[in-house]
Amino acid sequence: MNRRPSLSERETQMLAHVARGLSNRRIAQIEYVTAETVKTHLYNTFRKLRAANRAHAVAIAYHVGIFGTDTSFGPAIEPSPLTPARPTR
Repeated sequence: MNRRPSLSERETQMLAHVARGLSNRRIAQIEYVTAETVKTHLYNTFRKLRAANRAHAVAIAYHVGIFGTDTSFGPAIEPSPLTPARPTR
C-alpha cells in the first residue's frame, strides 16, 4: 500500500484509540457512543486499510503516515472509577 487511504476524522480517532490498546467497549465509553458504533467505524477503517485485524490496521496507519511522525499517544486512558477493575490472576 503506497498511498495514504482516506479515513474520516472519526475513523482516525477510533484507530488512535486502538493504537493505545483500548477495547471497543472502552472506546465507546470515552467517545460516548455505543460499542456497535465503534465496531462500525473500525470495520470501515479496516476495509479502507485492507487490514486483517487491529494490529495490522495500526501497523499500516504508521507505515502510510496516518499518525504522522509522532509515535507518542501518551499513556493509555485509565478506566473510569465507575468501571470495575479486572481481577488479576
